[in-house]
Amino acid sequence: MGAFLLLECKGRTPISTFVVATAIAATVVALLLQRLFISRYSNHPVGDESEYLERAVRADPFDPTPFVRMPLLIAISVLLRGNQRRMALAMSLASATGVAITATVGATAQGFWIWAPLTLWLLLPERVALSHRVWPESVLTSLAAVLAGLLLFQPPYATALIGLVGAIAVATRIDAIAWTPLASIALIATASLTAVDWVVLVGPTITVLVLLSVRNWLCYRIPLPETTFLFNLLVMANDKDTIRPLSTHLTQTLTAWISEGTFTQQASLALRSAARLVTSPWATLTGFGRRLLSLLGHDTFVGEILLNDRRDTPWLRILLPFGASVLLGSAIAGALWLGPNHFWYALPAAGATLTTSAVHTRTRFRQPLVPVAVLVLADACARAGTDPAESVLALLLACSLGSALAILGTRLAPRGERDLS
Repeated sequence: MGAFLLLECKGRTPISTFVVATAIAATVVALLLQRLFISRYSNHPVGDESEYLERAVRADPFDPTPFVRMPLLIAISVLLRGNQRRMALAMSLASATGVAITATVGATAQGFWIWAPLTLWLLLPERVALSHRVWPESVLTSLAAVLAGLLLFQPPYATALIGLVGAIAVATRIDAIAWTPLASIALIATASLTAVDWVVLVGPTITVLVLLSVRNWLCYRIPLPETTFLFNLLVMANDKDTIRPLSTHLTQTLTAWISEGTFTQQASLALRSAARLVTSPWATLTGFGRRLLSLLGHDTFVGEILLNDRRDTPWLRILLPFGASVLLGSAIAGALWLGPNHFWYALPAAGATLTTSAVHTRTRFRQPLVPVAVLVLADACARAGTDPAESVLALLLACSLGSALAILGTRLAPRGERDLS
């Protein structure tokens, strides 16, 4: 995938020594921080991690108990025999790969301006803490960086590569189903597409979904590629009580889901519950807004679950609660300042983040958006460097919006994720 960066694209020169040095330095720093974090803090499995590891020893690792899941992470677990240490190493390498790709794309496009946002991302405790966990975010973060680079540079065979990235992403988590259509919109805005382009762009994702649906029907009589989205519909429909702890809410919903027994009964329960959303459109919209702000706001996952609210170093005390919010808010401000013609490459990750927020949100779900935010912020820094008259106003806007997201995320996300298992 990274080979496209070696090509000459849209008048840019091939990869330079500076770009290689930037990518290597960023990757080394990322790996060192990840190793330090892994050795210092507890790494016991949390939530879905236990299921991904346990599936490796099942007779059928892909069976529908309690859900049919997308297969890529399960396949990796099977390949590594469910060994937690090996899986942590694989996820850590995937996360470092995302850093390397982001550094390469940013240094190629914006030169040394990439270093300010890239350094902030590298130092985020949230990134480091999640880098080795057995969740789809590490894989999706790398894929989001590749997709942004493909849309930014549009090398030869870009549509085929984008289609392949979209297929791998959707095989990782169903939320990524939005990547391919959103990438198509970004391509339409910047280039013309032929019939062949459309086939290689959309075909891989459709093929993955169809093949998984056929397999699940033949094996389990479930005519869908996966079923977690039905469960999340049920979570969304039942998400009326914003006072109950999230752990209690999910546990009760999962119990109701399992008690239904068959897929037909589970699907019927989810669809009946989701139908109630139509009768309460205002509650549905406000719930979506609260989840979106929670997703972009202060950390409610790493601190409360992975670190058990430990704040034993200035690094964690300062950057963990609000670091990602400031970065994301600054990137949004930068995008507004630059105008839409400058950040079409960010559309898939940004749109997929909105899709994720539609149902059930945890702050770790925003990880694939962060490398794209780093690229947007580098673009804004480059423009500020060439237009000092506007740079002060842009800086104030970025800081204000970043701080506002952090504060609103704190105020409007009353339910923590403590004790989620």
